[in-house]
Amino acid sequence: MDEGFAAITDGLFTGTFSASPEVVFIDSLTAQINVDSTGEGLHYITYTVDGYCSVTRQIFIGTPPDGAFAYPNESYTTLQPDPSPNFAPEAIAGTFSASPAGLVFVNSSTGEIDLDASIPNTYVIYNTISFGGCFTTDSFTLTIEPLCEKPQNPLITSVTSTSATFTWNAVDYAVDYFIYLVTETDTSTFENVEDTTLTFSGLIPGSHYRAFVMAKCGIKTSPKSDNVDFNTYNISIYDVALNQIKIFPNPATDLLNIFIPASLQTQAAYMVLKDISGKVLLNMNISSETEQIKTDGLDNGFYLLQIISDFFLYTEKVVFVNDR
Repeated sequence: MDEGFAAITDGLFTGTFSASPEVVFIDSLTAQINVDSTGEGLHYITYTVDGYCSVTRQIFIGTPPDGAFAYPNESYTTLQPDPSPNFAPEAIAGTFSASPAGLVFVNSSTGEIDLDASIPNTYVIYNTISFGGCFTTDSFTLTIEPLCEKPQNPLITSVTSTSATFTWNAVDYAVDYFIYLVTETDTSTFENVEDTTLTFSGLIPGSHYRAFVMAKCGIKTSPKSDNVDFNTYNISIYDVALNQIKIFPNPATDLLNIFIPASLQTQAAYMVLKDISGKVLLNMNISSETEQIKTDGLDNGFYLLQIISDFFLYTEKVVFVNDR
């Protein structure tokens, strides 16, 4: 038999103890409780002195509640159905919280997680149960992986007989990128590229290539981008001249200057300005070594400038930032 425990008082006054719900006291003057005869649960013990002054405390008798839980998986993406925890036999839900900040619960009383509203990260999730003025806490570690989207707007520019520049839009949560350059007989892979620009060099003149890119977000890899096909030019005197084309300033605020070597002006060369969707905004013949494009009237953003003739194609991405 468990003889229970007794209250500690300062001994200055004599009082009596009572309880709600009922507690079986061995001695109501000392508040020694018969634990075996008292029901389990939360009890409120009141100490009354001289019938008018009293103080109440709460105690819990019994086995502390079990809050053990686990989610079906240790890792989720933001597109999956919102998960709820499973509980161990006889375990119960208390109040759910998480650390660090960024995880959102549909309901903190059930532990259901709102994946779409949560920030990708690794979290420790807590189930905290309050009983008798005490707390018990169980935890579970869960990772929300970022949605690794396919890279958009892949583009090949500055093609020569032996080189080309490949660019694409950045992907949220991407750590780095994998780039693939494909020919009819071979595939070259460029791994752990942290920038969104890569220049291919050592290409074979007069050859066909296909490029695409994939993003790496933590342990996730994105779908591949759209393919971009291009052909390198045959070696000619124009390769030297193409390297002498200068476009400045870039970004441009009022005027964009284009310097084109005289050796390229005799081949019916002309200039085309397109927006990022490919819509032609300007088409003009090249008549001097230095041409200019006024940026007023054009929205701020990215554009493609192409210098074209029957013998070459030169493309460069330009940025307009108008002062308004």
